[in-house]
Amino acid sequence: MLQSLARGEGGIGGLDPKKMLLPLAVPLDALEASAKAYLQNPSDEAFSIANVTVDPEMLKKSRKAAEASAAAATTLAGGALSSEPVSVSKPAAAAKSSDAEADLLSKLPQFVHVGARFASSKKVALSETGTEYEVSCIKHVYANHLLLQFSLNNTLEDQLLEEVTVSLDLAATPGLAIDSELKCSALPFGSPGDCFVCLRRVEGVPVGSLPASLKFIVKDVDPSKGEPEEGETGYDDEYNLEELEIVAADFVKKVAVSDFKEAWSTIGADCEVIETFSLSYPSLKQAMDAVIDYLGLMPCDNSANPPESGAKHRVLLSGIFLGGVQVFAIVNLRVDSPKAVGMQLIVRSTDMGVSQFVASSVAS
Repeated sequence: MLQSLARGEGGIGGLDPKKMLLPLAVPLDALEASAKAYLQNPSDEAFSIANVTVDPEMLKKSRKAAEASAAAATTLAGGALSSEPVSVSKPAAAAKSSDAEADLLSKLPQFVHVGARFASSKKVALSETGTEYEVSCIKHVYANHLLLQFSLNNTLEDQLLEEVTVSLDLAATPGLAIDSELKCSALPFGSPGDCFVCLRRVEGVPVGSLPASLKFIVKDVDPSKGEPEEGETGYDDEYNLEELEIVAADFVKKVAVSDFKEAWSTIGADCEVIETFSLSYPSLKQAMDAVIDYLGLMPCDNSANPPESGAKHRVLLSGIFLGGVQVFAIVNLRVDSPKAVGMQLIVRSTDMGVSQFVASSVAS
């Protein structure tokens, strides 16, 4: 069936046949389903992979396949399948599979309008491990949207949760508005799931704390059967979560440069911001790690390795701010006391507003 679409010069949607050997941007199941639908209801517009969408079940299958692929790469790297070790690290394989999954999110029908993904945050916990309902969040940033992916786990054997979503209070963050959402239809015991909330940026680059709660329909389950009684209608319930922090680093992509000194000099000091801080950390290393996390920038020139016994250290950082603005920072740290580290932060970019926003992220 897919071959019939590819007949003729240019292949599917005018693609170069050679390019069809590259990895697909969507799961094969999604491509096949969309191709079947196109053949049943053809249009004047050529079939294109860019218009293929996925559903949550396909997303789960893609995640499992990526996890299996990453595990295989890790095994291969350890030399289990070869006498010569292969240069594939477990963190690198995991990051690659995470990026691949994140790029599929804009293929969900509810979120096709958000466009290309700019960056994604680390996973942050919104409840403690071992509580009734375990919830964590990854923040995916797009040109005008923030797509929140909530990972869910129901640890109660005698409950089935349905229509699960995370409710957010945006009252204290006026620059954001609810755009759309995708609920988790069913969350049985021991079977993790996801729900999504898409926020639209209506003004500026909003940062702040969003009160959050898990909302769902709960049905009692007989653990011996693993399913609710017939006719069980369930009832609405709610579970308070930790506040979700939207921070400046969410809008920065880590991108290193090969020659920091040259890049720093080239961008110039026209949009330079200098700030000084006193940080409550007992070591240079802890202070440095915290500042890198606040700024969301990438260490350059192997500068993220302070001496164990040193009293001073300089960190060189670079990245791209949302909208394509290149940002650089120099962080000068010094030990002031056993419990305090002094810092001078110098930020440069081509936009003074961006420089000020990035520099202020440490104070916030």
